[in-house]
Amino acid sequence: MAAAAGEARRVLVYGGRGALGSRCVHAFRACNWWVASIDIGENEEASASVVVKMTDSFTEQADQVAAEVGKLLGEEKVDAIVCVAGGWAGGSAKSKSLFKNCDLMWKQSVWTSTISSYLAAKHLKEGGLLTLTGAKAALEGTPGMMGYGMAKSAVHQLCQSLASKNSGMPSGSTAVAVLPGSRCIFLSGVEWQLLYRGGTHDELISAPQGYPGYPGEQEVDARCRLPLLDALRVSSRNLP
Repeated sequence: MAAAAGEARRVLVYGGRGALGSRCVHAFRACNWWVASIDIGENEEASASVVVKMTDSFTEQADQVAAEVGKLLGEEKVDAIVCVAGGWAGGSAKSKSLFKNCDLMWKQSVWTSTISSYLAAKHLKEGGLLTLTGAKAALEGTPGMMGYGMAKSAVHQLCQSLASKNSGMPSGSTAVAVLPGSRCIFLSGVEWQLLYRGGTHDELISAPQGYPGYPGEQEVDARCRLPLLDALRVSSRNLP
């Protein structure tokens, strides 16, 4: 699908119907970007929507999303892919809901991040940007929310791998992860770090304390993290 007149830039927002995702869609549209929302429901404000079918099979969901995005974009490439899908669930090793919550966290964070990474390898422009959503809490042990911590740790590892050589990402592209609750919220480059290689203090963004998904916090969190969209404009540095 070709961009409409005046819509010079294109972005995929995975989780475009959520609290943060819907605001990302709104902010990008306000800047005249062509925006495709990927979520379990349609976002009417987006330029286009890919509705994800609920299933317990990762391969089925990944194949469905990949096929529909491919059909939507055709030969067009996008400037950025922003994955803000996710959620939160607690539970220690003795919790009766441990298995259920681990399964849910894996689906909400790891499935969506992995699919977004595949879409980046296929549809992101050279020099484009992929953002994933991790969590500061997952840099340490998370005994009261084990499923959440494991899933977010996996997202961090995925981001490190994407930012390394031979990852399959387009030439000159950048992979970053947002860590809510941290003062420096980016993971980027070949080495483990929390800011852009060679970046300045002016390019760091403060994120609110807390974790996405806590009752009552998503809306506040979404509003506080809108400055992230401004940071996307300075994130086009080539990887080392």
